[in-house]
Amino acid sequence: MDPPTFLPKKHIAYFQRCLTLLPHPYQSEESVRLSLAFFCLGGLDVLGALDATLTDDQRQGHIDWVYAQQVTPAITTVPGTHGFRGGPFDGPLDDRVNGVNYVTANLATTYSALLSLVILGDDLARVDRKAIVRSMTYLQQPNGGIVPHPYSAECDIRFLYCACVICHLLDDWSGFDSDRAVEFIRRCQNYDGGIATSPGEESHGGMMLCATASLKLMGRLADGLPDRVAVLRWCIDRQNQGFHGRINKTDDTCYSFWVGAALKVLGHYDLIDDNRQREFLLTTQRHIGGFGKAPTEYPDVLHSYMGLVAFSMMGESGLAEIIPELNISKESYQKFLVKRCV
Repeated sequence: MDPPTFLPKKHIAYFQRCLTLLPHPYQSEESVRLSLAFFCLGGLDVLGALDATLTDDQRQGHIDWVYAQQVTPAITTVPGTHGFRGGPFDGPLDDRVNGVNYVTANLATTYSALLSLVILGDDLARVDRKAIVRSMTYLQQPNGGIVPHPYSAECDIRFLYCACVICHLLDDWSGFDSDRAVEFIRRCQNYDGGIATSPGEESHGGMMLCATASLKLMGRLADGLPDRVAVLRWCIDRQNQGFHGRINKTDDTCYSFWVGAALKVLGHYDLIDDNRQREFLLTTQRHIGGFGKAPTEYPDVLHSYMGLVAFSMMGESGLAEIIPELNISKESYQKFLVKRCV
């Protein structure tokens, strides 16, 4: 039997299918449809297939659909609720209950919306930048962490990272206190060198990227994590064949992105054993396209996107280079910068 090989054409077909129609099990993920769309658009972008798979009308249709999820002050005046919701799952944006509109944006889906628009070639001209930045002042907590929306009690490093990407893309940090954010990240570092979701919790591979990428975007990578050696040791220890996200867990496709991208941000991707990682990822690649979480799992758009980006970071021929701290291709981001400067 021939050894497995990377299957770019199969992956293009997979993301194209999922961008058009997701399988039945995804119905429970309707509230984050924008994030699912980002994985598909991002995957096609990294594969260099976006222009070939989307007509101009389809591209504009996706852009208009993303903007249709924007929650602005004209829709609700509740502080901290502005940005993008995850999809039309909760009905029209102007629905009111007893005269009050309870619709709210979410930082995670605002992050996905802005990245998707940039990938699609939009200049973000229709984004209500001031409203989003103003929302940050309500979402950032006294401890420096950030909640995703004003009705949430989840204050952790994931949403801090989303906020950093949003501020960077909008080129406006005025609603964000970076000093408090850096202190929050420092408190999330554990004795083992890893980074937790919030202070006192278990170290986690996804949080490692959220921390390192946030610090780089804030220009604080040099001083944000004083014990750099412990951070690198924790990341390197996560590689078995592929990578796993927590101590004593099995390897998982997505951590080739989370931990690998963190090492890219830190400038030490050379410490990865690419051969072992490639062998593992080829076992989670499916013949119908896409990647599963593990060798025995069906593909899903999150693991498919992250497996693909892992191949990009390893320098796979034909794949676009990504900017790990932004989680977007370098080409799409540079095109966006040109439009932003016009």
